[in-house]
Amino acid sequence: MVALAGCASGGGDTKLGYSREVRQKITVPPDLVPPEALDVPPKKLTDTYPTLPVQWLERSPHARVVAFLVVDANGKVVDAQIAYATEPRWGALVLKTVRRWRFDPGFLDGKPVPTYVQVPFEFHLKR
Repeated sequence: MVALAGCASGGGDTKLGYSREVRQKITVPPDLVPPEALDVPPKKLTDTYPTLPVQWLERSPHARVVAFLVVDANGKVVDAQIAYATEPRWGALVLKTVRRWRFDPGFLDGKPVPTYVQVPFEFHLKR
């Protein structure tokens, strides 16, 4: 098994002196082929992204989330977890979106195989 640590970037509302960021250690199941070992990595087919409510970003104008997705040999997301989020509610919003994503599967030796991807999200308030 391989363990992946969450992102190292800071977060939370430091002006108020606290941070609600979420960091989760992800344990990669041993039956998944690491992305770097694939001949062809999975390719995202779905083009939907989460939209944060503006009032969330008004409190903190920058949000960062990293999602860990397990993609099966058919290209379906069969597990999704948040490795890092500047706030828990942002991670929950991302999970709701990525669980519906579809991929062309990753390939090894000409065959589709289960693998994983880490997907970073950056949200900024545009003024």
